[in-house]
Amino acid sequence: MWLRGISTGCALLLVAGMLMHYGALSASPAASLEAVAWSGWYSLGKPTGGTVEWPVIGQNQDGRLEIFAQVRGLGSWPYLSIYQIFQWLPGTWFLSNWNALGSSDAQAAPSVGWNQDGRLEVFAQSLKVAKGGPCPGPHYDIEHIGQTAINNGWNSWASMETISASSCIDANGPYAGRNQDGRLEIFVKGSDGNVWRKAQVAANGSWGSWSSMGMPGGISIDPILCASRQQNGSQAIFVRGSNYEIYLNYQTAPNGGWSGWVGMGKPNGVRLGSPVVSQNQDGRLELFASGDDGGIWHKWQVAPNSFWSGWASLGTVLFTSFSGSDPVVGLQSSGRMALFVLGSDGLLWHIVQTAPSSSWGLWSNLGKPAGASLTNQLAVARNLDGSLEIFAVGSDGALHHNLETASRVFLPVMTR
Repeated sequence: MWLRGISTGCALLLVAGMLMHYGALSASPAASLEAVAWSGWYSLGKPTGGTVEWPVIGQNQDGRLEIFAQVRGLGSWPYLSIYQIFQWLPGTWFLSNWNALGSSDAQAAPSVGWNQDGRLEVFAQSLKVAKGGPCPGPHYDIEHIGQTAINNGWNSWASMETISASSCIDANGPYAGRNQDGRLEIFVKGSDGNVWRKAQVAANGSWGSWSSMGMPGGISIDPILCASRQQNGSQAIFVRGSNYEIYLNYQTAPNGGWSGWVGMGKPNGVRLGSPVVSQNQDGRLELFASGDDGGIWHKWQVAPNSFWSGWASLGTVLFTSFSGSDPVVGLQSSGRMALFVLGSDGLLWHIVQTAPSSSWGLWSNLGKPAGASLTNQLAVARNLDGSLEIFAVGSDGALHHNLETASRVFLPVMTR
C-alpha cells in the first residue's frame, strides 16, 4: 500500500479511549471489545518558524520510519518547502530533528515510493514562474529525489518536466505506485482534467515519457488520487469525480496496459469524499470514503483480482462529513485492517476488523493531544515491531503521534 497524506504521539493507556457504537455493524460486540494499549498523544514538534502540513510516511529497508511533509512559513515565496524527520533506530521512537530535504523548488504535496533496491524516492510539487507553451502563467511541475544508498543519504532534486504540449500539472501533486517488476510509477491530474502517468524505464532507473489516462467519461475529477496493487501485482488507482462518485482504473495484467475508467458508484443519496484503499490479508482490495451523511462507507472485492461488492456503511462518527475528514487505513501485525478518521467532536476515532479479511468491530476514540486540536491531515504506518502508529497535524502546526504499545520499546527521545 502507498501512503499519502493522499500512509501512514507518555501516559500508558490500557484501553484505546471510550468504546462507543454508531450505526449498524455486522460484527458482534464481544468480538470488538478488545483492550488495545495506546501510548497517548505526543508531539514531534515542527521546524522553527514553520508549520507542518500533509505528512506522508516511508519505511527504510532497516525498518526505520521516515516522515516527509510540506512546511509552511519558511524559505522564499510561496513559503513552502519539504522537510523530513525519521526514527533514530528501528522499533523505537528515537527521532531526529526536522531537516530540510535538499534545496530545490520542490515545495508541496509530497508522496513517497520504494525503489526495487530498497531506496526511498520522494516526489513533490513545485511552483514555477511563467513560461511559454501550455503553461503561460505560474504553474506546477513535479520534482523527485532519491536516496543515494539504502537507508541513508539523498541525491539532488530533479524535475519530471511538463507533462505534455497541451497540459500542465494541477495542484495537489503526485501519487507514487510501483509495478510488479519494481518500476516506480507516478500519477498526477493535469490542467486538461486528465490523469497522467510516468514510469521508470527499468527498476531503479531512469524515467520514460508522460502518458494520458484520460478522465472518466468526461467527468472532471478531484486531484487527489489513491492507489494500491491487487493480489496478482497489477496496479489499481482510484479518483473521485465531480459527481461525488468513485472511479477505478487498473492494469489488465501486471506491468501491463490499463482498463480505462470504471465507475464504482456511490451509496444512494450520499456524496462521497476522497477515497482510500488497502489490501486485506487474503489479497482482496477494500475501498473506503466518508460521506456527507456522516457515515464512513466501504466496498470490497468479493475475491482477489475480481468484482466488487456494493457500498456498505461502517456507521457514523459523530456526524463527521467528507468535507471535514477523510479516513486513513493501516494493517495491524495480526493482519486486521484499522481505519482512522477525525470526528466532528475533534477526537480521532478508529475501527478495527474483528479478524483478518473479516467484518468490522465498534468505533472507539483515541482522544486528541493536550493543548491542540487535530486537523484532517492524517497518516498511518506500521513499525518494525508490528505496532501501528498514527500521525496527525495539530492546530499548533506541529506533528503529533499516538502508537500501539504492544512490544514497544520506550526510550528517551534523541536528537542529532
